[in-house]
Amino acid sequence: MRTFAVVLAALTVALLAGCATIIVEATRTEPRARAARPANHPIELLTEQVPARAHKVIGSVRARVKLSEYSGKVAPPRKVIARLQAEARALGGDALLPITLTPASGGGTYAAPPGTVLAGSSEIWTALVIVWL
Repeated sequence: MRTFAVVLAALTVALLAGCATIIVEATRTEPRARAARPANHPIELLTEQVPARAHKVIGSVRARVKLSEYSGKVAPPRKVIARLQAEARALGGDALLPITLTPASGGGTYAAPPGTVLAGSSEIWTALVIVWL
């Protein structure tokens, strides 16, 4: 039984080592909390700096994506975006305005289309969370 537990623990570590880590945090900028949106509420991904539609910024979301040390794999962009959208829903948001990527190892911040993969050991994905008025 002990051998099985050791083998299971080793397999778990090996599987986790091959995956990138995504750490997400949200910051509310309003004095009062809004009700969270339901899990099926669509969170739009906007590319323009200032949308033409009336809106209000209610917070920001940030994801630090660490590359796997062993496999060098990055998290699929759709997973990172889904995590950012989930945090935006928790804040009560309707859209993310716009997603920017920054290599954590240095370099400048720039707007990049979702799906862009950066070189380096980790990336920072950030976006403002807005509600439509």
